[in-house]
Amino acid sequence: MERECIKVLLVEDNPGDARLVQEMLKEVQDTVFELEQADCLLLALKRIARKGIDVILLDLSLPDSQGLDTFNSVFAQASEVPIVILTGIADKSLAIKAVQEGAQDYLVKGEVDSSLLERSLHYAIGRKKAEQEMKELQAGLARASKMAAVGTLAGGIAHRINAPLSVIIDNVHMIEKMIEEKGSAINLEDLGRAIKIIGSASMSAKKTVSDLLLFSLEHELKMKPLKIEKVIDDSISSIKDPALQKINIIKDISPALGEIPGNSERLVRAFSNIIQNAVEAMPEGGTLKIEARKKTDEKGKEFIELNFIDNGCGIPEEKLPNVFDPFFSTKDMATGLGLSISREIVRAHRGSIEVKSKTIRKPSPETEWYKMDETHRGTTVTIRLPVSK
Repeated sequence: MERECIKVLLVEDNPGDARLVQEMLKEVQDTVFELEQADCLLLALKRIARKGIDVILLDLSLPDSQGLDTFNSVFAQASEVPIVILTGIADKSLAIKAVQEGAQDYLVKGEVDSSLLERSLHYAIGRKKAEQEMKELQAGLARASKMAAVGTLAGGIAHRINAPLSVIIDNVHMIEKMIEEKGSAINLEDLGRAIKIIGSASMSAKKTVSDLLLFSLEHELKMKPLKIEKVIDDSISSIKDPALQKINIIKDISPALGEIPGNSERLVRAFSNIIQNAVEAMPEGGTLKIEARKKTDEKGKEFIELNFIDNGCGIPEEKLPNVFDPFFSTKDMATGLGLSISREIVRAHRGSIEVKSKTIRKPSPETEWYKMDETHRGTTVTIRLPVSK
């Protein structure tokens, strides 16, 4: 049976150590090791550049390079080639660090025999191959995931843009027909109504495009210290929906919250999306409570926790896992990007966001409106943001 052939580059400046490695490899019977030697880093890098090496045996102490610098130089030029470190007992800690940085294994001089050397070289080659296959698999999965995301986005965009465009086209045709049939006798009230519908549908399409751009573009946020109460007030003020007038907003903001590092414009957008959702969940009116508390995590780091609690229609339990999906919405004319955008903005601020839907009790003199019961449902959006140091 033909024996496997493995090409080894030995980077070693000590002739005695190099000869010992050569003799040990000759003792191996199942594999032919073709050994080349470089006695300094410069020669090693020149040989690596010509390719064709299966594995590298590397001494970290060379005439022109020492320690981890040696490994880093070789690894930078031969990251696809498995590297086994040869080290003395005194340099064992350096060898371990090299393995942590990407070397496959290390061997201590004076403690190696031909069997151990063979196993180490085979192991290094096998492990490196497995790593590369894993990277290729991950890259393939990433490509597949990206294509799936593109498909989802394309479908969502088509649906969200086509709906208002259809309304616009239908009303344009209606206006054309009115002009054709009635001429100067056209009913101005009907014309005004059609134009108003066209304007509303156009704004809906524009908002879809605007939301999509905000969701997809990665901008480096300009941060500055912010007072959370002002961000909340600005978010409420930014809501132009007349239905907001029907909502009783209760702010429960703890004193001395301090400041958070943030981008005011983006956080206002994130909070206003949540407030708008709450308004739309309470078409007949209701209560939105906004809480803000300073808390400390298990590592002793301070953060501000915000709760947006409404007593609206709530979200069905089976739909909760999808609330952050792009284009997911329980409302017919919504873009479905609101919570997706809010999540991306919160993440950009090193924060977290979660949504819960729960049953709540009607208001009464004996109990606060947001206590749990079986009669109504409501939604709570919780955001946690780190506090400025």
